[in-house]
Amino acid sequence: MKDSFSKIVEIGCGEGNTLNYLSKGLNSEAYGVEPSNEAVDVIKRKYKDIITKSEFSDSLSFKNEEFDLVHLGFFMYLVDRELYLKTISEIDRILKYGGFLSIIDFDTPYP
Repeated sequence: MKDSFSKIVEIGCGEGNTLNYLSKGLNSEAYGVEPSNEAVDVIKRKYKDIITKSEFSDSLSFKNEEFDLVHLGFFMYLVDRELYLKTISEIDRILKYGGFLSIIDFDTPYP
């Protein structure tokens, strides 16, 4: 089990509540990605220590293997089908080898 998470990112961070909770609990530097400029503005006002970017999951501006934890915050159902694999590739690219990926999304009763 990994002892520390120095840098974490939530893609689809909304207004930053979950990211703030995770970063405080893990004592980590927090980054958020959200395509909504309005949500990013809320995070900047509400959580001064979270670094946010207004961008999309299929084209992330982070370095390779930058994060110990990548959290996908309830957005995958919104990704266009033709961008799905690009999104997954970007997530894999920014996650450190041996890092953790967590996903929150719909759990439907139908396949």
